[in-house]
Amino acid sequence: MSLLIKKVPQITSSVHYLQERNIEQCIIFIHQHYQEDLSLADIASFCHLSIGYLGKIFKSSLSVSPYEYLIQYRINQSLTLLAHPQNNITEVALQVGFNSVSPYIQAFKKYIHITPKQYQKELFKQ
Repeated sequence: MSLLIKKVPQITSSVHYLQERNIEQCIIFIHQHYQEDLSLADIASFCHLSIGYLGKIFKSSLSVSPYEYLIQYRINQSLTLLAHPQNNITEVALQVGFNSVSPYIQAFKKYIHITPKQYQKELFKQ
């Protein structure tokens, strides 16, 4: 019994390492495919995880769900595109993986606290 107790830290360390590797794989996949119509099932399948387990390890390690991470990454990528005055909001939304402009504007406002148009206006008035 004491031998098993001694191995608990080693087992726990191995579990954390595997979770970190799984998250790393998922993040790489998201970064490579964020412009596509991605689902949680797509991400989980690529990483050979269940959707539930994927959500659990993301929440415990990154404090966000995989879907929230994807949306935040898309919003972050859109900031660069919005920095070009020739890019309109609809084009940017589609380029970063949103199916339409409305969910993009809602997500942008949630994370950046202003609309994409307001963001662009602020950028170009300087």
